[in-house]
Amino acid sequence: MKKVSLIWSLVCFVSCFSVEKKTEVKAVYDELALTQFVQLSATQNQETSLRLSDSAMTVASNDSTVFHKTINYLAKIYSNPNSSFRNEVFYDKILKAQMDSKWYTAMDKQEVLYRLHLLHQNDVGDLANDFEYRTPGGQKNSMFNLEADYLLLFFYNPECEACKEMTQALKHSSFIEKVTATGRLKIFCVYTDMDLSAWYRHLHEYPSLWIQGRDQDEYLYKHDIYDLRAIPTLYLLNRNKKVILKDCIAVEELERNIH
Repeated sequence: MKKVSLIWSLVCFVSCFSVEKKTEVKAVYDELALTQFVQLSATQNQETSLRLSDSAMTVASNDSTVFHKTINYLAKIYSNPNSSFRNEVFYDKILKAQMDSKWYTAMDKQEVLYRLHLLHQNDVGDLANDFEYRTPGGQKNSMFNLEADYLLLFFYNPECEACKEMTQALKHSSFIEKVTATGRLKIFCVYTDMDLSAWYRHLHEYPSLWIQGRDQDEYLYKHDIYDLRAIPTLYLLNRNKKVILKDCIAVEELERNIH
């Protein structure tokens, strides 16, 4: 039985595979090879990696146990907010493979549909979901009422270490400071938790030009209009409130997309 290319061997799950001879495929679970595939997919052409991923899912689907293990492993890597390999395009493929699989029940697929719904909230190019917020003074306002060439939504908690790091990175960017000072960029900090004393206690730590608001009664979490599984979460919107960057984690990327 003929072994195939190195790239395909990283996709694995297969004891042997021949496209030309249509050799019977046997699915096996190989976590080391999966890890290697994930690492390789981060450096290869995405179209090629997605094609290999589709083939891998097809092979894995020949065996219920292999398919479930493969899905669970890849989903954790591609969807975990703290994963350096987080990738919504690959995660979307995984969820759709679950929807098409005979190994998942109708109840299982309801949960998958929910994840797909959340994944595709506020996709790049889409109109962002509007929401109401409360100012530190208690006034009610709407995100859509904030007008600027660019609006940065910064969902945060001031006592979260990763949020503190992002705050400092934004503060120390001379470019962000300049476009904020001219009014072309507005930074809207949205406090997403319920401990108001913690929020008020830290308000003075943020630049005066940054807009502060808080979610009311966990509306954002309860209605799933933004994916806030991890904070900080940042979205860059244009003047028309269309999404330019989704779940951005690098100030350098923000700078490149503000013209």
